[in-house]
Order: sequence, then C-alpha cells, then structure tokens
Amino acid sequence: MLCKDRKGYRMSKVKNVTLGIGMLAGFSAFLLPLAAYATDPNCTDFSLDTSPTTCDFDVNVNVNPVISMSVTSYGADPASTISCASYSDPTCTGSASSSAEVAPGEVDLTTMYSIITVSTNEAGGYTLELIDADENTNLVSPAGNTIATINSKPAAASAATPNPGWAVSIGDTDVWQQMPNGASLNGSVAAGSPIVVTNYTPDPAAVVVDHTSTVHYGVATTVNQPSGTYTDTIVYTATTKQ
Repeated sequence: MLCKDRKGYRMSKVKNVTLGIGMLAGFSAFLLPLAAYATDPNCTDFSLDTSPTTCDFDVNVNVNPVISMSVTSYGADPASTISCASYSDPTCTGSASSSAEVAPGEVDLTTMYSIITVSTNEAGGYTLELIDADENTNLVSPAGNTIATINSKPAAASAATPNPGWAVSIGDTDVWQQMPNGASLNGSVAAGSPIVVTNYTPDPAAVVVDHTSTVHYGVATTVNQPSGTYTDTIVYTATTKQ
C-alpha cells in the first residue's frame, strides 16, 4: 500500500508545508472449483459389485492478506485525512496536508505531524516505510529556492549551533533523520533505503486493528530564507508480513 504525502513551506507572510497521500495494495478471496480438489483417483468401481462406492475430495478457500491505511495530518491548518483499503481503493484519490508558519531564522519541530493507522488480517503483522517520491529530497518553492533535508535535528539561527533544513522524527523520539531519495522518473537514479516507521508483529499473533504510528516533520530556516511555499512529496508504504 502506497501513501503519498506532500510537504511545503511559505516563508515571510505565509509559510506552509503540505502533505498528500495515496496508497496501493491487493486483495482477493475466492472459492476454487470443487473438481480441482479430488483426492481419490480410485473413485470409480468397475467391479460387478453393486454396493456403494465412496469418493472423498477437499473444498479449499484461499483468503489473501488485505491491508488498509489512513493518514491524518496535523498542522496550522485543520487536520485532514486520506484513507484507502487494498481491496476497494488501491490507488486512493485526494490528499492530506500539514502546514506551519516559520519566519526566516526560526525552527518548528512540533506543529507538523501525521498519524498513520493500519489494519490487516495478516496475523504476522505489517511493515510501514517512508521515502521521498523522487530523487529530489529538498523542499522547493515555485521560484526554485530550497530547504535541504538533513540527517540531524533542525535548529534555529539563534541556537548555539544553527542547523537549517528539514527532517523527520519517528514516534516520540528526538532522533531526526533525513528523507531518503526515491527513484527518478526516468530511472537514472535508484531509490535509497526507506525509513522503517514500524515493523510490527502482534504478540500473540492476531489480526491487526487500527495500529498507529506517528511521524513528525521539523524544519529550520536560514536568516535570509526567501519567501514562498516550499513543497516536497513523500510516500508511505504499508506491507503485510507473512
């Protein structure tokens, strides 16, 4: 299941980060023909004995794993949600967004975040991963200005060690990671290793219902950051474990 998430920033008068999500997976449940499961090739009795002959066969029903995911994004704007189920809406239309207003030289680590909720009938659990939608991991404004992704905690210009850029943090940890690049559209750049948001195995094994994970988006701007809406697109992928 894929889930696209867009982030963006508006500097100065308005600074905004936007997220959009879409998902993909598969499901099927079917009953195979009874004749396909005959297990006794000696069902026919050609003797002259007229007593009844018994023939056994199996009826098998194969129910494949199914997974559903919703992403609710929070920020300065009202919360927004997109939901998908692999068996009914594999490509997900619509988007969710998260926003923040950040002045030049400032930092915001708390306003923007998403809560990802996953359910699956696979008792082995699921894995949730996060990666950029393409090879460009920067937040980019329409004018071409950028905020680069960084592999550390963003810090304001007034901090002892300023650290402009944007990064993500998983759960309640204060560990900040840069966004790994996705594959380029023309295939010239291979995708990097995604961030594992959750590798969840229920104990004891059971159907997973509404298991949640949280991802925070943090950003720090330079003192001379040009105004504009800075945007990037990220992808969440939820996969069943068998």
